Amino acid sequence: MKYFLVILLTGFLLSCSSDKEQGSAETNNTLKNQKANVWVNGTIRNAHSVNIRLIASLQQGIVTLGETTTDEKGNFKLEGAINGFGIYQLQFDNSQSKVLPLPLNINDKLNISGEYATIERLPELSGTDWAATVTEFFVHFNDFAKIQEPVVADNSLTNEQKMEKLFQLRKPLDEFARKAITKNPSSEANILFSTTLTPAMGYQYWDSTNLAPLRLMAEAYQKTYADSPFGASAARQYTQIAKGFEEYKEFAKNGGGAKTSGEKAPEIALPNPGGKIMRLSELRGKYVLVDFWASWCGPCRKENPNVVKMYDKYHAKGFEIFSVSLDKDPESWKRAIASDNLKWQYHVSDLKQWDSSVIPLYGIESIPFTILLNPKGEILAVNLRGAQLEQKLSEIFK
Repeated sequence: MKYFLVILLTGFLLSCSSDKEQGSAETNNTLKNQKANVWVNGTIRNAHSVNIRLIASLQQGIVTLGETTTDEKGNFKLEGAINGFGIYQLQFDNSQSKVLPLPLNINDKLNISGEYATIERLPELSGTDWAATVTEFFVHFNDFAKIQEPVVADNSLTNEQKMEKLFQLRKPLDEFARKAITKNPSSEANILFSTTLTPAMGYQYWDSTNLAPLRLMAEAYQKTYADSPFGASAARQYTQIAKGFEEYKEFAKNGGGAKTSGEKAPEIALPNPGGKIMRLSELRGKYVLVDFWASWCGPCRKENPNVVKMYDKYHAKGFEIFSVSLDKDPESWKRAIASDNLKWQYHVSDLKQWDSSVIPLYGIESIPFTILLNPKGEILAVNLRGAQLEQKLSEIFK
């Protein structure tokens, strides 16, 4: 289990937003044929003939923006064409786990050195304004990576105890990120630092002092990067987190009852993959998790194993899942259902992506997004994921 490492390496957006913000696949797929506008050189020790790719992760898939191979001494020179400021990744030997996220901007000339065994966790960076700070961030990141492993492997601890301990252990990393963002709110590096300050595992252990630097970053990015999707996304992310935290405080104050407790969830009546109309109201009498997701949404797919686990554990006790996809391609939708073993029968979509009728109906701004309903169809809680969802269901079905 490398849960927290995965969270930190997923990039700036912890949820998937509209395609208009992220850019089209057609536009980005042409980048590799454009004139180089970013250069990454360096020496990686003990890395003979290692393939290195500069990639961008889009909701439609991975795009290669530059590629090279190290020589017998581990030296390499890579040039690529990027679409503008954003999180890009260096991937080593096509390994999904050996990936180094970098906050690159046009005309950056970055130098990288380090040991091949730890290059994705302990790179030595220079050549850009943000390189030294990012190098320091990865030192803290590596320190946390080492101390989390024995906690994760400790079978004497419950998942809840592990989560609580891990959040305590990562405090030095969070503190570094808060100070770095506060000192220079407009730095390109903040799209990397902010990943450790967002409540990816819910608000139960989250430190609300993270709100202040995230707000400073959002304000600075709107001004400095007005022409970049990250300018708008930083503001959207801050607003979403602040709103979610207020809802969580209300949730906790009410002893577990959400602020919207008692309100009936709007009806959803959409076709399943076979064309049959399925209605949310058909599930009255059960506790229902309405799960808004899509096959192209990386955070959604990462959460799916936990949703399956909850279904297996509580379905026989009266728990059901109603999955609403924001897909556009029916085949991609069907493949994701099969690939992720989403075994429940309630899967619906109008295949309109962000033009879906459910968007204004439920006020959805990003996915994954969940609503937990009681047997009367009333809303109990909003956006429970991971450990929070597990805790809430254990309370209901204990």
